[in-house]
Amino acid sequence: MKRLTPLLAMAPLLMGASASAAPLEWTSCPDDISSSFPRLGDRLQCSQTQVPLDHAGSVPGTLTLELLRVRAAHPAERRGVLMVNPGGPGLGAMFFTASLPANWEAEAGGASDKHRISERHDLIAVQPRGLSSGSELRCRSSAVLKPYGRITDDRSSANLIAINENAAVIAAGCSAHPWSRFITTEQTARDMDLVRTQLGEEKINYWGVSYGTELGAWYGLLFPDHVDRMILDSNVDWTKGIQYTAIPKSDSRQVIYQRFLVERAVARPEVYGLGTDAQAIDDLFADLEPVFRDTVRYSLGSVESLMAARVLQSWLRESPDMDAKALDERITGHHFSDDPDVDEVAQRSAQHAAVDWFSAPESPSPLDLNPTSSVQYTVLCNSAEGVQPPSFWDAMGDRQARENPVGGSTESHQPCAYWPVSVPARPDMAGLDAVRNLMVLQMEFDAFTPRATAFNAFTSIPSASIVYAAGLKGHGMIYVGASSCVDQVTTAFMADGIRPGRLHICEHAPTSVQSTTDKLRQIEARAHQLRGQRRMPADS
Repeated sequence: MKRLTPLLAMAPLLMGASASAAPLEWTSCPDDISSSFPRLGDRLQCSQTQVPLDHAGSVPGTLTLELLRVRAAHPAERRGVLMVNPGGPGLGAMFFTASLPANWEAEAGGASDKHRISERHDLIAVQPRGLSSGSELRCRSSAVLKPYGRITDDRSSANLIAINENAAVIAAGCSAHPWSRFITTEQTARDMDLVRTQLGEEKINYWGVSYGTELGAWYGLLFPDHVDRMILDSNVDWTKGIQYTAIPKSDSRQVIYQRFLVERAVARPEVYGLGTDAQAIDDLFADLEPVFRDTVRYSLGSVESLMAARVLQSWLRESPDMDAKALDERITGHHFSDDPDVDEVAQRSAQHAAVDWFSAPESPSPLDLNPTSSVQYTVLCNSAEGVQPPSFWDAMGDRQARENPVGGSTESHQPCAYWPVSVPARPDMAGLDAVRNLMVLQMEFDAFTPRATAFNAFTSIPSASIVYAAGLKGHGMIYVGASSCVDQVTTAFMADGIRPGRLHICEHAPTSVQSTTDKLRQIEARAHQLRGQRRMPADS
């Protein structure tokens, strides 16, 4: 095992000299949170704390962090705290954390027994730095972001120039912020440990999803003695750096399209009405207008999305002057399938596609990113040691457009290739082996964190266990309902300390499950409607 760099080895001492362990003061949460989870009652609490801008102490200043706690439902059985992170980077942890016990306990008595986790633990959200009110990171500049064509469908030189110019604008604007070099995974992990001391806990339990696995790996590397049990769910390749997870996404999405859209369509032509010829289905996708191709791409394998796109395109080609009201009325009155469930999903997909069709085109505008996007780009690029140059990402995008027309080239938009600030060397993550209770969760078909990234990370840690959900398509096993097999193993691990073997396989027929990202979108949409806002988290 390689030794840590001197700076990384000394950093806990530096942090300990500057950090404050003052106890936290807990109060009721804001109305948009508390009203979203009424069943939690006074178990749901919020707080704030100040953390050093730089835990190493080289630069003065502090940032505000928002915190949330859901106290253990059975205090007499309480065994500690469970910190959770939904990923991103840049996704808020507050609503995510509160939603977990609300979901788990609503399912008590069903197939899942995850409610025993929130009965025995205080669930803790540490809002990632850069997202809390008063300390929000916003990437802004007078430089203009220019509209460009869809990355997969337009690989012309002019479009690639526009894509790269915008990536450079984002990199320059984010890196110029005075806090930007401190919006990092390492600093966020150190925030978590400061909160641990303020909670008066010797150890924490942790469950991180997507980018949250990168954050958890960093925490475990820095503070192995303060980890009790850790679950890394839907894994980026935290041995290499999160930007490497972007490379296999297109291949994974193309496989999902073939397995969950094409194979299902040809197996049930009487339901989907797309015939039994796989090549004809590929040709049907290729014939779609770019906006409707995106409908299919972003559905991640939904046959209904292709049904809807095909019908809408035929109507609009017949009546190109049809307005939004007329199209909506036609969708509402159309019968997509004799199967009522398929018909309902296809109609909903058609309604979303119609909104996209009539959306106003983007206009040039100065850089002004919201905190979610600002934190996402900044954290990613501050982790991008040795990131490949723009020519690499252009060539990768060209290959993906040829080989994976549905999988797409989206990841070839790469601001980190233009990041002007030097990035510290990444430590050897083999040191994570010091965490003795580490479990990895992974679905077979994951469009955001492909299984190859999870297995590469997992095999580097000999002491870890992996629970592999064969046949499942989705992202994030943390919510109830994806797999009773996975639920049982994770509950036994987190609530009771019972570890599975090195490899535990849960077999399923090929099945789609709701992703953590989709669930978060629903939760945040409901909550922010209460205060007249609409804010959606970015994909992890």
